[in-house]
Amino acid sequence: MKKIICCLLLLPFFVFAKEIKYKDWHVNIDIDPITDKKNVSIFAGDVTKAQASESAALMFNCELVALVPLSKNWGYNEGDKIKIIYRVDKEKPIEMEWVMHIGNAIAKKEDFMNKPIQNGKKIVVRAGTESPRDFTFSLSGYKKAYKRLEKECVN
Repeated sequence: MKKIICCLLLLPFFVFAKEIKYKDWHVNIDIDPITDKKNVSIFAGDVTKAQASESAALMFNCELVALVPLSKNWGYNEGDKIKIIYRVDKEKPIEMEWVMHIGNAIAKKEDFMNKPIQNGKKIVVRAGTESPRDFTFSLSGYKKAYKRLEKECVN
């Protein structure tokens, strides 16, 4: 029932949405039919989890980067800080502190080290400290999707 209600609530947004796929990365361009405001994001899903409830998506928009769990039971509260470690291929891991917002771990886009992932094959993201969760995202198509995001954010 929840899925049906969610689909009905989100349907008007998708009517004016454009989705472009660059290999494993999706670019969503939503244009509000009243204000013409454009919301642009790119995302990819975890490629290793068999059950969606254990998975997450890595999402970028014009201002933020977010780790969006498909299961909202991470045990963190709004405003809590969460430790995020990510590693591209066999490069040195990078540790950051993100903030929980509406069930998602977020950081400013410019704080996220974009350069190392431009030419990588995969990125592994570890979220949390007490019961950390690992997520693996393919970077196939990321570079083109990110360029499209930057282009759309300027316009």
